Amino acid sequence: AVVSTQSGHYGRGTCNGKRLKAGEGNVRINNKKTYSVLTFRPAKLSDKGTCTCHAKGQGTEDSADIQVRVLENEVTITSQVDDLTCKQGDKKACVLAWDIDSTIGKIGPQAVKICLYKNQKPTSCKFSKVKDGTYSRAYGKQRKPKNSGPYVAIVTVKGKEYISEPINFTVTKKEKKKREPKEPKEPKEKKEKKEKGSKKNKDN
Repeated sequence: AVVSTQSGHYGRGTCNGKRLKAGEGNVRINNKKTYSVLTFRPAKLSDKGTCTCHAKGQGTEDSADIQVRVLENEVTITSQVDDLTCKQGDKKACVLAWDIDSTIGKIGPQAVKICLYKNQKPTSCKFSKVKDGTYSRAYGKQRKPKNSGPYVAIVTVKGKEYISEPINFTVTKKEKKKREPKEPKEPKEKKEKKEKGSKKNKDN
């Protein structure tokens, strides 16, 4: 949605009566000198409904209502979990996985990248492994807390890109083993006297 003002700007939006905040979830509100733009990236079925953009300038105010229609995808991506937490150093692999269905053809593992999604941008991407329609990326015992963050599956079919809802992946720090305090060693002279004393007691 685009809302114009003569000078100055302040943009805000509501959808289905709910106040939208820039940077929250998939919501972006960009303020320009003469207009404001509300963007959903990526769009979700829950975004469907009536949205209103408001803008204020110097002595002016404007708003625009838009009807948001979200078409069902030809490719459906469903995460197996919403949140995944694993410990650093555990032998058991931590697996991020999505079920992907397509009505426009078969999807191979090279068509699916699983990426860390930060600041609305994919990074640290790797091609998925696939088995029985489930596309996954595994982290072994070498995983570290810096690998934590939201991960998405990005599917490319016939030049069109589809992005999943994120899985929030957390790697907890490895617990350091507590060392038991060592018993203080007896001085050599005391030890010898102790041994001599016990020997005399045996002789008596």
